[in-house]
Amino acid sequence: MKGVFYLFLLFFIVEAKAQKILNDDYYMVSIDDTKMYRQSQDTLYQYHCSPEFKPRFDTVPRHYKILNTQTNANITWLKLERLDHLQMSSEPFPLNRFFVLVLKDLNSKTAGQLMFANNLTRAQLDAFTIPLEDLSHKFYSTLISNTYKNELATLKSIATKQDINILLDEMKSEKYKEMISQYQATKINDMYGSLLTSELFYRSFLAKGYNPIGSGLKFNELQKQK
Repeated sequence: MKGVFYLFLLFFIVEAKAQKILNDDYYMVSIDDTKMYRQSQDTLYQYHCSPEFKPRFDTVPRHYKILNTQTNANITWLKLERLDHLQMSSEPFPLNRFFVLVLKDLNSKTAGQLMFANNLTRAQLDAFTIPLEDLSHKFYSTLISNTYKNELATLKSIATKQDINILLDEMKSEKYKEMISQYQATKINDMYGSLLTSELFYRSFLAKGYNPIGSGLKFNELQKQK
């Protein structure tokens, strides 16, 4: 009987470990305030961060229960239930509190992230299904791990108007056309285009060897200089 118990316990541990998706904190790239994902067991926390990518641990984060996951070679989707209640609402736990988050090419440095389905009911979430390969060509904004964030901090910082001109020329490069087309085809709920702008900034900074972390405000200041 003990053997059966230990076998069950080993199976449980392996299953619990298999649910671990994020082994580090991951930040959304942004040119101003951003967000950070942190996983603890079957809960995914989303913290607000300053423009310097410093998490605001003094505020209550959004948190989601990871109900289910599915993975292929480079795509993982997570079915989520939002657990924190909505402040100042007559319906603090709405029926449409379910989401589908998709991660692409997750590794120790980066991942792509796309909140593919928002504000679903439980019935809609349970009925959700899509071949993972159909998600490969969507637009994904970049997540960077905390480890990689520290590595990026060693890159040179923008300091002059010349730096800004170099980056603006890079942003006009033809190599970003495919990314822009993917963004347009994905039809993200991004009213002001901030996800696309942030991604363009991030890729351009890296392409020219600059540190993209917390550089948005400095970029705007330098760009205004005559």
